[in-house]
Amino acid sequence: MAQSDPTRKVIATTIDQKGISFTNDLIKRFNMQSQIETRAEDLLAAWTYPAHVFDFIYARLVLHYLPAEDLDTVLKNFASSLRSGGRIFVVVQSTKNIDPHDPKVHYDPLTHFTSVSKHSKDGKFLSVDKRYFHSNESIQEHLKNAGFSIESVTDYDEQLYHDYARKDEAIGNKTSHLIEVVATRP
Repeated sequence: MAQSDPTRKVIATTIDQKGISFTNDLIKRFNMQSQIETRAEDLLAAWTYPAHVFDFIYARLVLHYLPAEDLDTVLKNFASSLRSGGRIFVVVQSTKNIDPHDPKVHYDPLTHFTSVSKHSKDGKFLSVDKRYFHSNESIQEHLKNAGFSIESVTDYDEQLYHDYARKDEAIGNKTSHLIEVVATRP
């Protein structure tokens, strides 16, 4: 986005400190410090951006970590900060990534979170991953409820890697099924 327009300013946010470091290294390597600012930010914290200031918002692989109610709040915040005609690009995990018949998978109809228990090869409990896996319809509904008009919806498989930078080796043949939605603020 920044390279396509030398006057464009980009604010890149994440809650992940390693992601900030990696992104800052890329920004320096491409000499884009004057255009791109990074911020460690939690979308559930108080919304600090003014109304109608952004032309684009790109939310990639972050919104599926929010329960339904918080997702609606965050999307309304995004809508308030977009200019009229501004676009949002959303990429979320798809329901096609989970097996609802797997006994390690538990669905909460209130939050829409799916919890998946992770175990070691010897059966020892490791952790629980929680995500709001979306259908094409569910993510569109949340965006519409926040006031967006849907432009396009695409779903696809993406290769998984061990690291944020996608430099480490790919995780075998493992892919993640994703849904990408482009929407506009009227």
